[in-house]
Amino acid sequence: MATDGLWREALDAAREGFVGPVSREVALEAALRLGDEAALARALEGAPDEPFFSAARAYAHDGCAAFVDLGPPVEARSEGLLDLFVHCAATEPALAPRLGEAMELRSALRRGLAHGAYEAGRAARAGANLGAAERSFERTLALQPAHRWAAIQLMELLVDQKRTDEAQRVLDASLHHTQLLPEAEARHVRQAARRLGLRLPEGPSALEDAAAETDVEALTGAGGASPSAMN
Repeated sequence: MATDGLWREALDAAREGFVGPVSREVALEAALRLGDEAALARALEGAPDEPFFSAARAYAHDGCAAFVDLGPPVEARSEGLLDLFVHCAATEPALAPRLGEAMELRSALRRGLAHGAYEAGRAARAGANLGAAERSFERTLALQPAHRWAAIQLMELLVDQKRTDEAQRVLDASLHHTQLLPEAEARHVRQAARRLGLRLPEGPSALEDAAAETDVEALTGAGGASPSAMN
């Protein structure tokens, strides 16, 4: 779930009651992402003594100092908790020495979650579950905006459904986020855009991209990176 609207939908559903530990975890993650203290307290009522809930409980009951004192909530595998850890380390002067560590851990978690979401999207697309594939690729890009393969797959899905304006927005965002990547990697997005008939800003021409790709193949003997690779 990549947007505030979807996180709010999760909280609304949770008000009907928690169906097992998974729905409680989703509600707690949503409360963390939205900063909803009432929803956080509700999700923690009767929660089990597990890493995710224990870390959130420390913050809810005793604030940043107690939460950070537990150490980075790595076992919880929660983006919301790591965002909170970074926030606490950045805003509490006494916790500042933990900021670099917190940011590195959050980046590593996001890369792992993005990879999982991308692979789920590929599997869903292969199984013709296009709605699930679209959501998975959107989740991938929310976690890792420069993930060129997710952007390409999402553009393909949208163009196939005649949703060209949405595909164009995905392209524009991808070009923005991949501009700091090595040129050979950013080129894949441009080549896909041309194949799909999307608009590209001024830049390397199709011939220049094609020539560069030929040069890469001549040097490496390969036709490019695997679409399952990460950025």
